[in-house]
Amino acid sequence: MSGLGKMPHCVAVAACAIVLSACASGGGSSPISTPSNGTSAGNTGGTTGGTTGGTTGGTTGGTTGGTTGGTTGGTTGGTTNPPPAALPLPAGASYGGPSLALPSTAQYTPNFGAANSMVDANTVFPLLQSSIKIDNSGWSIDTATNSGGATLTHAKGGTPGLTLSIPSLNVTDKPVKNDAAAALNLLNGASSAVLMAVNVWSDVIAGQWFVWDGSKGTLSQFVTGFRAGGPALQGKATYAAKNNVEGYALQAKNVAVLNGDATLNADFQTGAITGTLKNMTATDTNATQTAWNDVAITGSIRSDNMTFAGKTSATSAPGTSFAVKSDATGTTNGGFYGPYSWNVAGVWSIGDGTTSAFGTFGGNSDPFIINPPLAPSFGYTQATPIMATSGGPTFDSASGNYPTGTFPALQTTLGTGPIKTVTYPGYATNSVSFQDNGPSCPTCKDTNFTLTVPGVGVTATGKINNNLSAVTTTTIDSTPAGKTSPYSFSLVSYGLSYTSFGVWTQSQNDFGKVDYTGTYLIGMQTPVGNLPTSGSATYAGAGMVAGEVIVPNGATFSAAGLQGDASMTANFSTGAVTGNFSNMNAYVGTQKTPWNSVSFTGNIATGSNSFSGTTTATSGATGTFALKPDAAGAISGGFYGPNANELAGVWTLSNGDNTGAAIGTVGGRKQ
Repeated sequence: MSGLGKMPHCVAVAACAIVLSACASGGGSSPISTPSNGTSAGNTGGTTGGTTGGTTGGTTGGTTGGTTGGTTGGTTGGTTNPPPAALPLPAGASYGGPSLALPSTAQYTPNFGAANSMVDANTVFPLLQSSIKIDNSGWSIDTATNSGGATLTHAKGGTPGLTLSIPSLNVTDKPVKNDAAAALNLLNGASSAVLMAVNVWSDVIAGQWFVWDGSKGTLSQFVTGFRAGGPALQGKATYAAKNNVEGYALQAKNVAVLNGDATLNADFQTGAITGTLKNMTATDTNATQTAWNDVAITGSIRSDNMTFAGKTSATSAPGTSFAVKSDATGTTNGGFYGPYSWNVAGVWSIGDGTTSAFGTFGGNSDPFIINPPLAPSFGYTQATPIMATSGGPTFDSASGNYPTGTFPALQTTLGTGPIKTVTYPGYATNSVSFQDNGPSCPTCKDTNFTLTVPGVGVTATGKINNNLSAVTTTTIDSTPAGKTSPYSFSLVSYGLSYTSFGVWTQSQNDFGKVDYTGTYLIGMQTPVGNLPTSGSATYAGAGMVAGEVIVPNGATFSAAGLQGDASMTANFSTGAVTGNFSNMNAYVGTQKTPWNSVSFTGNIATGSNSFSGTTTATSGATGTFALKPDAAGAISGGFYGPNANELAGVWTLSNGDNTGAAIGTVGGRKQ
């Protein structure tokens, strides 16, 4: 949170005094008078009526008047005032007024929190708000203001400068500031507008404004900001922050400022919203702080994927002066803001008929929730497979020549970026093309290649300066068409005789953009007719398990390379394929830490040379990059070489709570 800042304790007390004083100012009485005592009123009425009647009408009139006046006065005065009407619930927040879209957040840079804010001058932000009227008779819902709407206009440069416009109150481009002391001066008869408290996250403002004309005023709770942008989101996100709830508890004659913490959970798959307001306190005009209710939030994300609506309910009842009862309910309305919905904010209310409360909440999401990778795939349509032949090309050049042509690539992808969740693009046809230098350089071992991954916009061309089974790193920098900044692409290739593996990364060098890491497998496949139909075979690959693991690390993420040994068995009679990854380590530079052991089970598809199945962690590990002991994922692969000489696959593994994921490849030679 940055920018205009949060309401300090002294400001909270002052703001509380504003509302309470406004209710009692203007020369009138307090909103609800204390009920009179019946006996006392009767005696007073009798005496007054008798005396008046006696003076006016003589003895008879006096007697009659005294009796009548006494009876009437006593009866009338002695009737106890009825209990006050139930207090209303502040209206559900709305934009009101003519339809006005929130400013777009197509780029990362425009935001409120930046020291040199890039928000364009005169950018207009409509307010999602709930307003109440305040005068010497108490408070009530300000229907005209809720219907008419309000806007904040941002002036460019440094700390945001804001002007407030409220058509229903004839306020037009009124400069406002976060100043409760100035708001107190409004009660001296000045007509003005002020922001009493504002919270600012990078792409959203949440706060309260107050307008006073000397005898009456309007108080509003609002949120606004840059509308959510980026692709449709998948997965789940949690938004949480300390001291990100503010509001007021309103009674007939008293008011308190509310503060606390909010947590909101959004499931972008189901559209469900859940959350809590907790650690809530109420501070009155004497600066006395008492415990207040915990409140539950339930709701749904609207079809626009940017806003939500729901209900509130009390989940605790501390029984303090300003607390609502345990059956109190209310509403909430809010939205997601910023690139990839980094921020959330909303307006809430709750009441029980005696005490009503309304306020705002907001916060940032944890930007690095790691979604499970998609299962390995060749893409929507597979490029024509290249089959192995006896004496044909091999990746280790044992045959004397390297393969050429376009190979379908079996792969999966991880994404990272300053976002709550990565939406993995649907795979188009992935491929790797190799072109040997051939006769032009008989002694060279340079091989030109092109890797194409349409789903993430990768088309990278380079040269591998070694045989294709050795570990080789290739880096390419380019500025693709339509991109404003270069991105770098690197490929680490390695392999066996008939299979070649790769780990590629695409870095867009642009904060706010998604970077991808992929692992792939290509090879010269075993002709289906050459695959055994009975018996079994074992395959082993020392150091032939490789991959990448990513885990969240606060506001960023940590990544490490993975390597270990593979042992696999194919039962051609039953079609079962099983295997284990052992001696697994996570590497950051030259430092390594033990990683999870993994097993997999799968089945050969009928009439094919491929298999698919599931992966499971079989041991836990300690350290930054270890996944949980019950981590699980998927594996797909096949047989390569003219006679099922090699078995290879692409695998995934991830925690079930978005706290880490890994992708990789595995290969082994027949023993």
